Amino acid sequence: MYLYILFSYCGVKYNGSAIQKNNNNTIQGILTKIFNKINKSNYNINLLSRTDKHVSAYEQIAFFESKKNFDYKHTVKKLNLTLKAHKENIYVIKMGFLSNEKPYRNVKKTYIFKFSLIRNAVIEKTHEYLLCDNAFAKINNIIQILNNKRFDYFMFCKQAEYNKRPTNQILNIEAFQLKQDNIDTINIEFTGSCFLYKQIRFICGTIKKILEKNITINQSNIVEMFCKYKYVGKGQALYLKKFHLTLN
Repeated sequence: MYLYILFSYCGVKYNGSAIQKNNNNTIQGILTKIFNKINKSNYNINLLSRTDKHVSAYEQIAFFESKKNFDYKHTVKKLNLTLKAHKENIYVIKMGFLSNEKPYRNVKKTYIFKFSLIRNAVIEKTHEYLLCDNAFAKINNIIQILNNKRFDYFMFCKQAEYNKRPTNQILNIEAFQLKQDNIDTINIEFTGSCFLYKQIRFICGTIKKILEKNITINQSNIVEMFCKYKYVGKGQALYLKKFHLTLN
């Protein structure tokens, strides 16, 4: 059977979520090490989604195969006490049974990219900044155009590469939505079923550049503009929000 660990983390001090060669400072590596230490075990713990360096998660799901039953509440308590003692920015929410078969990693998920308006720059030092107060309306206009387009061209550097793309490419992003939580923060929520983080950082970083240059975007020039002003947004501004998955 496969068990899950639902947890959150602030990724600013970590080198991404996935285990890397010659780099122990990753979310997966630290969680695996501490879980096996307190349980005197050797489980291979995997993640349902990756996040880049500095990217945080409101919800992340780890899973592993086990023939052993756990006292879930007790294990969660021990995990959090040990993580806190090691001064790790990881908090376990709950643990439980996931499935009898190995989980499919491309489960639907939602990411958030946070923009802060320039007047709040002192508070939100790690976020991307927009330089105008009417940014919400401008981003909303771009999103209305993007919602009628394929998203695969965000992975190409030049329009010529986009024109030569395979016709059967997967449409990773299913939908995205613009929200303004308060007068100082604008969030764009992306939902899809693949590893979206590179596309999202490209989309949002390029939107920022287009706004700074005060370029008018329309149906005919959007591919050209995004290829021309390709810019990767900061990892600190990206958050994995949730998985569209029912957990026991």
